[in-house]
Amino acid sequence: MFDPKSHCVVVAGAQWGDEGKGKVVDVLTEQ
Repeated sequence: MFDPKSHCVVVAGAQWGDEGKGKVVDVLTEQ
C-alpha cells in the first residue's frame, strides 16, 4: 500500500506547513 504520490504529499506538507498542504489539497481536489 505504498503510493508514490501520497509520499510526495507528505514530504511537501512537512516542508511547506499548513499553507503548502492547503495548496496540495486544492490541486488534488481539482483533478
